[in-house]
Amino acid sequence: MENRTFGIEQAPPSKFTDTEHQAKRKMQDKGDAYAVTPSATLVTKPSVNPKPGHVKKSGENNMYRDMLDTQSDSIYSSLDPETVNPDTTIPVSDIAGVLNALMSKDVDHNKTRLELEWQKLNESSYKPRPEECQDGRLPENREKNRSRDVLPFDKYRPKLLSFMQDGDATGYINASFVDSYKTKNAFIVTQMPLPHTEVDFWRMVYDHKSRVIVMLNDEGGNDSYLPPAHDVRQCGSFALKLVSVEAEGSITERKLTLSMGKESFVIHHFQIHGWRRESANGNLAKKIMELITKTEEIETETRPFTVHCLNGIDQSGVFCAILYACEKIRADQVVDIFNAVRSLRNNRPRMVETLEQYRLCYEVMKLYCETNIPSYYNLKA
Repeated sequence: MENRTFGIEQAPPSKFTDTEHQAKRKMQDKGDAYAVTPSATLVTKPSVNPKPGHVKKSGENNMYRDMLDTQSDSIYSSLDPETVNPDTTIPVSDIAGVLNALMSKDVDHNKTRLELEWQKLNESSYKPRPEECQDGRLPENREKNRSRDVLPFDKYRPKLLSFMQDGDATGYINASFVDSYKTKNAFIVTQMPLPHTEVDFWRMVYDHKSRVIVMLNDEGGNDSYLPPAHDVRQCGSFALKLVSVEAEGSITERKLTLSMGKESFVIHHFQIHGWRRESANGNLAKKIMELITKTEEIETETRPFTVHCLNGIDQSGVFCAILYACEKIRADQVVDIFNAVRSLRNNRPRMVETLEQYRLCYEVMKLYCETNIPSYYNLKA
């Protein structure tokens, strides 16, 4: 089994590699990785190409191995000062132990190891330049953003192609194509439609043939873009009809038809309710797993999935990171939350915005391994 690292990549059995992610833009970090000083100060240094014939051993420079194999106070203490490209993969059998270790305090920094990893992730994630997000700042597009601080990269924004007889219609929407581990443009990640961007939302779904919508926030006020029961809702040139509704606990599954002229197709719409409530009750990881199970039952030909929360980076980041990590497990039998989030941020800035959301990714993956990997308990034995 081959492990992937920041700068020295072994190609997975995928349509593209993380190296191709990094080559998407000239100013991208290009595989910059970390060296660790004797005092465990985090600094960056360029990737070092391996010598000809060098084969990286599985687990070499793994930044979690130290937590599991020693009683060290520092997560980084056993790494050589010249180490680059630490391996962030976790064997399925070790996920519970690593999560417990990440929640313990690093006495050298007076922070948990998870906080240190979060710091490392933020420092290594690609930082957008203003000129890369110009379209969202144009006068005609500014009011189409829920937040002026959350703008998509122009390069990865899905273009709106269908013609609308609307003077306010442009080709802009606050959305981004985002890759999964194995599939390019697996997701269209966007914000909850505003009342004046509903037509744009359905144009995007129609133009890019998205047959699955995942809604990760509750509706509120005038924010509902869904048709009422037993009625047809006209939205610009589109007609929307609610075909069926099936509610199970905190998850609602709807089937809609989206029609324009003589063309019509079915859309599966999944919504999770009460994200904050379920988090407070300690049930959120389980509910997210239930949602992922439902969406994975849909044929892969329905990609890209349209995924949205209120701002298109918080809950949406968690959901996409988990699906990315699930694909990684199925392909390579290892968990890698760090690179899952880092990869998402290459296409949409600030995905998974808080430490709490990052921790939730680990909790869901632990549950996924326990419930979906038949060999999990055998591996632990």
